[in-house]
Parts: sequence; C-alpha cells; structure tokens
Amino acid sequence: MRNYRGVIIEESLKDKGVLRNVKVLKTEVEKVTKQSNTPYLKKWTLHTVAIKEDDADEIADRISKSLDPKHSWYADFKNERWHYIVYRGKIFKVDRRSKAQYEKATEYGISLGIPSYQVDFSPLVKTWERTGAKASEEERMLRIARRFYAKLPKFPDGRIDYTDSEVAPVMDVFVLHEGKILLLKRSNGVGYYKGMWSAVSGYIDELKPVGEMALKELREELGIERADIGEIKTGRDFRLRDRRIGKTWIICPVLVSLKGRLSIRLNWESAEYRWVRPGELKDFDTFPGLLQSLKALL
Repeated sequence: MRNYRGVIIEESLKDKGVLRNVKVLKTEVEKVTKQSNTPYLKKWTLHTVAIKEDDADEIADRISKSLDPKHSWYADFKNERWHYIVYRGKIFKVDRRSKAQYEKATEYGISLGIPSYQVDFSPLVKTWERTGAKASEEERMLRIARRFYAKLPKFPDGRIDYTDSEVAPVMDVFVLHEGKILLLKRSNGVGYYKGMWSAVSGYIDELKPVGEMALKELREELGIERADIGEIKTGRDFRLRDRRIGKTWIICPVLVSLKGRLSIRLNWESAEYRWVRPGELKDFDTFPGLLQSLKALL
C-alpha cells in the first residue's frame, strides 16, 4: 500500500476536526512573513500528516470542505505516484509524471490569488526518506529559502544575495552512473574552495523546489538535461560551520541517476572531472561536508 504524506496548515482550516482523521507525524510553527501572504495571521502551524492510500479520496474531500472560505488556501499530500492538491471546492489528483496536470493545478491556485511561488509544484522530484523520516525535504528547503528571501537583498534577476549572510542554504548534487559518482575539481575562478573536489554545488537562491534548482545547476555546469536523468532523490539537510570563511552552510544532498554515460561539458566553475567509486572519495581533497552529504543519500 502506498500511503501518502503531506502538510496541512492549521490556520487554513475553518473546521479543524479534519485533523482527527489523519495521523499527525510532526508539528512546526512558523512566524508569518511578507512572503506568507497572510497578513491577518501571526503564525502558521504546519502539521506533517500521513494518510492511508484507501482513505485518500475521502480525506481530500473533507479537507476541501474544511478550508477557510474567506481566504485562498490549499493543502497537499502525495506518494510516489500521485499528488493530491486540494483547494476549497476543487481537488486535483495529479499523476506525478505529468507536467501538464501540475500546470493545471498551479494555474488554478494562481487564479485564486495565491502567489506563484507557493504553488510551484514540481513533477521532477521523488523525495527520498528513510523509514520514520519527517517532513518532505523538498518542502522543508523551500520553506528555508522563503525565510532568507524575506530578509536578504536580491540580485537584479531576483535571486537571493547571500554575500553578507553568515548562513546560506546550498545543494550538493551527486551525479551517479553505473555505481560511480562524478567528482569535479573546482577552478580558480570560484569564490570558495578553489582546487578542491566536489559534487555539483550551488546556492538555493530562488523560491523553487530543490529538484528544479538541481536541474538548473546540472544544465549550466555539465550540460546535462532533464531527458538524460532517470531519477532525482533528496536527502535530509544538515548544518556545517566553516570557521575559516565565517560561513554556516545548510547543505541539502541531492542524488541524480543518469540513464546512460554522457559526454560531460564543464563550464568555468570546474577545471576537470573524474568518475569514482563512493568509497574513493576519502582519497580526494574534498570540500567540507561532501562525505557527509553522500552518506545521507547512500
């Protein structure tokens, strides 16, 4: 049975009784910011919930009827195949492989006045979770990015500027093929860790799902396209303090499996690359946290 997991914001419910019909795995409280788009509230109470597969249709209907009719809200929950996106009076059961179905659910949310970055659903990411894991890493990292978006300056193109921030969320994107990991030697043109070996790395500086951000980095740094990829998995993030440069990294590990061996096209950020077995990483001068990132995925 493929049970579902998702998030319900308690303040979105007119009838909170529906919470008795689901299993609450975790509850977090977030302070409302400008990006929350709910100035009439001071906080969000986010319940991570589990829903039995056989109950999914009934629970979706109950949530839809329970949502606050005065404001535009949604709740969502998903398993490996299906993603329920529930608005008041409207339910989308989306095949997670279908970009077109996601677009319809997103367009409907925007038509209700919900900001586009809050309904930026992604069909590309299969969230990886160990048994007993907590909230979806995809959703968690998006919430972290929103916090930084609300308080940090932006570049002209809208990306978050972490230049003067002591804390920054980043991705370690590992490319896997036939049991080997792609290692990149950082060029002398990058800002940090020149000459060290790494995975594909980048700031989480846009309000987009981690998988979508990872695809962008792969395209820019290696010339890898979505069609070349079989699966994307995300692991649990962790914090790492590098006192040498005065930064604390919130590192989100990502594993991308290729369908076949490709011709890698490096951009200016990398000087060379090698395919290595995971156990060989310890023989390289890797940048901080890389071994811990890979361990979180394998």
